[in-house]
Amino acid sequence: MTTSPETAALVADFGPWFIFLVAFLETSFITGLLVPCGPVIIAAVVLAGEGVLSFPSVVAAAMGGALAGDSVGYWVGRGGGVAVLKARGRLGVVARRVEPRARNLIHRHPAAGIAVARLLSFVRTLMPPVAGIAGVEYRRFLLWDFVGVTLWALAYVGIGLAAEGGWSVLRELLGKGGALVFIALLVAGWILLRRHPGRRARRSIPPPPN
Repeated sequence: MTTSPETAALVADFGPWFIFLVAFLETSFITGLLVPCGPVIIAAVVLAGEGVLSFPSVVAAAMGGALAGDSVGYWVGRGGGVAVLKARGRLGVVARRVEPRARNLIHRHPAAGIAVARLLSFVRTLMPPVAGIAGVEYRRFLLWDFVGVTLWALAYVGIGLAAEGGWSVLRELLGKGGALVFIALLVAGWILLRRHPGRRARRSIPPPPN
């Protein structure tokens, strides 16, 4: 995944606030189906490696925006947000194509499925409203969403660090032990990603009421 010069310029100009906003919008209003947040985080990490931004502010902004956006998306779904999944135009087409996958994950694993969905492109955008529609308890949603957001942020930070020198940068930032833990978390996230999405549901969630 690459980032454009325009994205890098916006991140450099507005810093953590821009990162927070894009991470928030990705899931709060499902705009992430068209404009995902990943490239913004990668650009921010590269800039942090160059000393333009700080790594803690990048991670905090990305995670804070993602958690806030997911919560808004959840409550939209909980409040009867079926219409969100019936949007017109390109957004609606993509939403209807991705929604069954998010619904499948949350149906089969209401808790862990939330964390797994957070790692999947496009699926994470629809996961919060689908969880709300499915009636997942908010405290449970928030707990597993935090796990998923943490793995999601670490994954994109890892990609950005790879663009800035990979292991040497990671080891300098976290020490050898911390770098190994970081990589282990990435591997764990990859395993979750590989194990769950490809399995077929044993039963399907009834369609939401009109």
